[in-house]
Amino acid sequence: MTTASYMRATGLTIHAAPSLFSGAGSLVDITDLVASWSHTIAAMGGYKSANITLYVDQATLDDWLDTGIGKDITLYSPSGQVRFNGFVNNISATIGGLSITIGPLMQIANRARTVYSTVDTTFSPPAVGVRANSTTYNNTGSQTLYGVQSKVLSVGGATLASANQITQTYLAEMSIPQVSQTLNIGAGGAASLKLDCLGYDAFLQTYPYANTASGTTTISTRIPLVLAAQPAALYSTDYSGIATNTTVIPVYENNDRTAWTIITSLVAKGDATFNRYIFGIYANRKATYAAAPTAIEYYHQISSEYAEVTDSVGYKIDPWDVLPGKWLMVNDLMIGRTSSAAALSEDPRNIFIESISFTAPNGLSITGGRVSKLSQYLAQLGLAGVGVR
Repeated sequence: MTTASYMRATGLTIHAAPSLFSGAGSLVDITDLVASWSHTIAAMGGYKSANITLYVDQATLDDWLDTGIGKDITLYSPSGQVRFNGFVNNISATIGGLSITIGPLMQIANRARTVYSTVDTTFSPPAVGVRANSTTYNNTGSQTLYGVQSKVLSVGGATLASANQITQTYLAEMSIPQVSQTLNIGAGGAASLKLDCLGYDAFLQTYPYANTASGTTTISTRIPLVLAAQPAALYSTDYSGIATNTTVIPVYENNDRTAWTIITSLVAKGDATFNRYIFGIYANRKATYAAAPTAIEYYHQISSEYAEVTDSVGYKIDPWDVLPGKWLMVNDLMIGRTSSAAALSEDPRNIFIESISFTAPNGLSITGGRVSKLSQYLAQLGLAGVGVR
């Protein structure tokens, strides 16, 4: 155990709070336990993942193994701003010769049904008929601990009775986190604990959204409805971060698509003039949805002795404050070339930040992407892509 950490020296703090579903436990400052921290934020999704290694003794390790899955993890900047928020999805622990893995939480199923094809035995050979649904089963005890995790299974020719049996068997086996162990007798070693976390956008993959009404709606009307359908009301009802987009879409949605699949497809459509949009779940699980920016906000000089990102007037931006979905310019490359705000993507010096990966205390990796209108146009036509030959 340590009494201070390099994390504390940066001014960053990390809190572990009870699961948003079970509420068991108390808020704990774990900053001084942190041996390593890294996280990723993406233009599509927001807070995506974090990996944490902790200094622990056996008592602390035991507590994390017992109650750690699902705990809420938040990284705060020195000014108190949330710079990552998510939950513990997977725990890996080692003590002596024993290695234990618990999770992932997202593999849990506690609400399930099976889609199957009926079999008509009045024909020879038996004929596979129309698709049908089994009964929907719930494990409410698991839902209280880990939130509602819906899964839809699919099988070929079956009867209702067999489809129900398949669903119940699957639910019985998958309603708690899975555990695996490896034991090397006689091996020694200090206790170690690794937490793999996900951002709360991951829960968009755990429930379907359906609306069987007729008519049309708009993208910016549909997104809040999809968010509000989360069974535990996980997402903020403050929709001020969702920009107006009057692009028209059908109201009807009843194809067992998850909320994540639906929102991804809506974001991909862009707007009436095929501008690219971005979406994320950020602090307080508030959603943001807006057109990709059209101005450069970050700058970096590759020849500088200081490995840093700055704003338009040269002020340093701390690596944990850099966000995706923005433009960065390498402004000491191709010096003298005229830059056009109308064609940012045509300038090799400009990077549209698809994702950032921060490694404490000051490591920052930026992944760039392309901003164009063709992908939005194809999405509005319902096409995945276009072939070239």
